[in-house]
Amino acid sequence: MTSNLVRMILTEKGPLPSSEILKELVTSHDMHRYGATKLIQRSHSEGKIKRFVRLKGGGYLYYLEKTHPMELVRNVTRRCLNRYRPKLARIIKVIDKLELISLFELGRLANLRFHEGKNDLNEKFVRVLKDLSLFGIRLEDNFLLSSNLDGQKAGNLIKKARTRIEEEAHLLYTIRNIFLKSRLATEFTLNRSPDERSLLNKFDATGKCGFRTKSSMVVELYHRRSVLLEDLIGYQERIWSSMTRKAFSTPLFCLVLATSFEENALNFALEKKMRPIIIDHNLGLNPILKANKSAIKPLKWHGRLADAQGRAFESAVERVYRAEGFDTETRKKFYLLRNELTERETKRCFTDVDVLAVKGKEEMQLVECKSAKRQMSRKTLSLKVRALGKVGEFLSRNPSNRFHISATIIGECNNIDKIDAQRMTRIPISFLTPSEFYTIHKEQLKGEPKWLFSNNGK
Repeated sequence: MTSNLVRMILTEKGPLPSSEILKELVTSHDMHRYGATKLIQRSHSEGKIKRFVRLKGGGYLYYLEKTHPMELVRNVTRRCLNRYRPKLARIIKVIDKLELISLFELGRLANLRFHEGKNDLNEKFVRVLKDLSLFGIRLEDNFLLSSNLDGQKAGNLIKKARTRIEEEAHLLYTIRNIFLKSRLATEFTLNRSPDERSLLNKFDATGKCGFRTKSSMVVELYHRRSVLLEDLIGYQERIWSSMTRKAFSTPLFCLVLATSFEENALNFALEKKMRPIIIDHNLGLNPILKANKSAIKPLKWHGRLADAQGRAFESAVERVYRAEGFDTETRKKFYLLRNELTERETKRCFTDVDVLAVKGKEEMQLVECKSAKRQMSRKTLSLKVRALGKVGEFLSRNPSNRFHISATIIGECNNIDKIDAQRMTRIPISFLTPSEFYTIHKEQLKGEPKWLFSNNGK
């Protein structure tokens, strides 16, 4: 019966990522995570289920060959990719929209070089091409990728794309002269030439600007089409992956030159401090300084703001425990001394407890607050649970402490991770989401802002 569980789940719910199958086995069939993982792998090796495409963390999307049509499998996978493989989702979205992109653009979107050495193909790049082929996206004319197009239409697009790629590379030379003559740059190095097979460079051009203080610049050019949001996300990733290089150790300006921008792409560029520049018909360069305010997404909590929100949440939690008769202490730290836990301050901090709540000599609660965070990862949760368990054991060893010690984690956690955490913990542990905590203690939390307990901080 156990060997058919995976087939039963897929028959009932359709094609699923391995993480969803795992969740169903653990929560509904009371299996251990590792046993469930082995069962999925064994079902595949025995030919009972089929894999479609690799997802993050070694997972796959699984389906039943005779039950699920390939079109259904592809549609389900497309919906899953935004969560499990955002880069591949971004590439497929661009190809579906434009119907044709070059290997050069594919490398930009995936932040991959085509060649590792002079003659060696990049294995990661080849894997992306194989994944795209599963969706019916194939290589045309050695360098252009297209979705399912009829032969005549594909041929026309290829001919048009080749001409425009050459035009774009030639345009770079003109722009280089404009930058140098108008003293917008003191150096301007082109990384492209008018040949589609030589376009596999990380940036179109790099340069130096400024006279007293030298600054670096990286230049992106889009002449064939409007700039999409996906293009700029790929551009941002390439910039960040290059920041450790000595070439970009100076202040960096990120220029995006194009004939037009989609509105969401323009707002993203301005929000991320890129410099969008429109190229007009007379080859004039017109910087865009403002965006449509209504289209700009609100900035997420980060840095000091996230810390302020975290402290506010801890204060609210502390208020609830005080109202219930507990003595409390926030951000109580525990240290290591010769690999043994101690409350005495040393150079090695082991962990901190966000709210330590004690009621008389009866009960002690170790409370972890994660309101300003997204869903806790499995690794973060397991490390925190182990740390709380060690702290609980350390406190229980004190002869003067006769408390019933337990822990509470207030935050967004995956259900499977919760089950695993409860199996590995050394003290009783319970889980609450911030919104659940607010609902339970609504009376004690009167006057506290409700948005503090929402997942997105709104």
